[in-house]
Amino acid sequence: MNYAKYIILRDLTGREIVAMFDGSIPHSDMVPGGMTPVSAGFVMISGDQVIIPEIGSDSLGLNPLPGDKPRLAAFINLPFSTPARKSIPEFSNSVFAGRAERPCVKTPS
Repeated sequence: MNYAKYIILRDLTGREIVAMFDGSIPHSDMVPGGMTPVSAGFVMISGDQVIIPEIGSDSLGLNPLPGDKPRLAAFINLPFSTPARKSIPEFSNSVFAGRAERPCVKTPS
């Protein structure tokens, strides 16, 4: 299963946006000036399921929030289904170590 990283960012006006990017890039490298990270984590897509392990960002010191799953599902145009986060014990930081994938960044339209 492939994975990516994501951050929910808030701009100076309070608007929040989703940034999803390659799993090999540190979360902290993807925070632009003038934006505040609100939550961060890893995301995997399996069919039409959005899976967010309860693993946050070490570089930002943030974790996923319950509202992240529906936001990410909407961001990539997938239907949302509960639970908001899925606890997957077999996924740990060691699963993600050393993984490199092609960069993929999508910005909202």
